[in-house]
Amino acid sequence: PPTGEEPWQEAPMASGHQSQNTVRVLVRARPLLAAEAARGQTEVVECPDAKTVCVTLPSNVQGQGVVRTFDFGMACGSELHQAAVYDHSGAAQFAEMALEGFPATILAYGSTGSGKTYTMSGLDQRDGGGGAVAPAADAGAHDGIIPRTCQQLWSSMATAERKYGRKHTVLATYCEVYNEQVFDLLNLTGKPLAVRHQPASDEFYVCGALEVQCESLDDVMAVIAEGHLNRRRASHDLNQDSSRSHSLLTLQIMIDDAQVQPNEPASSTAPRKRGKLTFVDLAGSERLKRSRTSSAEETGAINKSLFTLAKVISVLSDMALQHDSADQRQHHVPYRDSTLTKLLADALGGNALALFIACVSPALAQADETTNTLSYALRAQSIRNRPRINITGGDPAGKQSSMESELTFLRQEVLRLRTQAAMVHPLQEEVAILTRQLQECRAANRAADEAAGVGPSGSESGDPIDPLAGGRKRQQPREAVSQKGVVHVGRPPPGIAGRETRTLKDKLRRTETALAASQARETAARRMIEQLKEAGVANKVPAAIIPGSAMELAYGSPPRARSPLSHRNPNQEEYSHSRLPGI
Repeated sequence: PPTGEEPWQEAPMASGHQSQNTVRVLVRARPLLAAEAARGQTEVVECPDAKTVCVTLPSNVQGQGVVRTFDFGMACGSELHQAAVYDHSGAAQFAEMALEGFPATILAYGSTGSGKTYTMSGLDQRDGGGGAVAPAADAGAHDGIIPRTCQQLWSSMATAERKYGRKHTVLATYCEVYNEQVFDLLNLTGKPLAVRHQPASDEFYVCGALEVQCESLDDVMAVIAEGHLNRRRASHDLNQDSSRSHSLLTLQIMIDDAQVQPNEPASSTAPRKRGKLTFVDLAGSERLKRSRTSSAEETGAINKSLFTLAKVISVLSDMALQHDSADQRQHHVPYRDSTLTKLLADALGGNALALFIACVSPALAQADETTNTLSYALRAQSIRNRPRINITGGDPAGKQSSMESELTFLRQEVLRLRTQAAMVHPLQEEVAILTRQLQECRAANRAADEAAGVGPSGSESGDPIDPLAGGRKRQQPREAVSQKGVVHVGRPPPGIAGRETRTLKDKLRRTETALAASQARETAARRMIEQLKEAGVANKVPAAIIPGSAMELAYGSPPRARSPLSHRNPNQEEYSHSRLPGI
């Protein structure tokens, strides 16, 4: 798996593909349908090469057609079949990246009748004349991006299990966004599902969707067929089999590595990578006066969500352009304005790999819709994502990881206490030195008082009594010699004779306090070591500690280490990591 500061840059895509930290865009132009040709429609879209799309707009007042040229990373003309489109899209690499723990999203966008559903699933599609698609010699010739990517996914999982002993668990959900509400396509209860926000990962998710564990390729194909069958569809003037909702098929892939790390205990469970593949088939944008659909509410909801998606793409594109310029203004990305953009937030400017498939119709009547689709696709390919690998705890309940985290904290606590307890002996020596200095200072003060003729009461013997002072002895001017031999006239001020004594007293008091604290830490460390010995992990506690400065620890102890469990959300089991050394 890729490692390094930006892991997604260590896994290069196929030749000619865009960097994985930007949204990759593929443009596909479908062939002209028989019904369109019967109505006299002509083709206005062509792909002269694998990266260029040309659209010939209606003639202007001079009778000349206007040709607009769009440059993309990948472009597929109407002559390319499903297998060639799949190879050009790089969806196979997306499956490989999902098995490394990356989230990946493949999204089809375009106007109604542009071939989005056929490109994505290829199931039960019909041509514009109402007849079935002509059978091919290869039964899977019409398979779209979804079934082909799933085939690649199961083939890669089988290879990884055979070579490296890795186990994979795949959970599938299939939902649709209809009238700004989310419904489960695998559990038809008729009740909308809630869309909630997870602050830890900063992403939206559908709550309560039915998850189906897929143990084989046939299981996931059955899920795809069931969801496609239950999806809301209708017929109107522009499309006989029009999707009236946005569908989202999500495959959660849990990767269990059977290899045990050399320094890990046999009972420990290694973290698991969690990849995700999301396939999004959007409903097509349409104009009510042209489609003449029976439900204006459906059309309004579809256009509202697609309009919000277009706003998100525009804002993210402007942010990407300003990233390279001096203008660093803050922008608001309107993810919350629509249910669809909430669920696509991870793919647009988020932490997922993203493939944007822009499907266009070659018919002249759809030239304006085709131009709009290509314009937004051009802006979408400048959006920058931040793909990262998702990691989850090895045991489902998180008990093993909690015990290991608590054990790690106890080891760090023992290390901290031993570091502080190692200062007991230096502090004891410092207390003895300060006590000796204090005694010498007191002796020097007494000697200075005796030399000045000052008794314990602070006066000379035989001093006369002053009757005006209430019977106290009269203070006589005299010369006093301090400890350093400086002569002072009159009574020595208290600050001169006792300053050094008070300083040593304060210093001794602080040192004795630090000594008592260190002795308490030493006792706590011994008690904790005994507890670890009972747990059988004492051999992992480092024995040798190099202490720091004695005075530094005496007057400023290092900050207390916090337990990783003290600020951890117990309900949050997952975390994300963009650097995976050794995996």
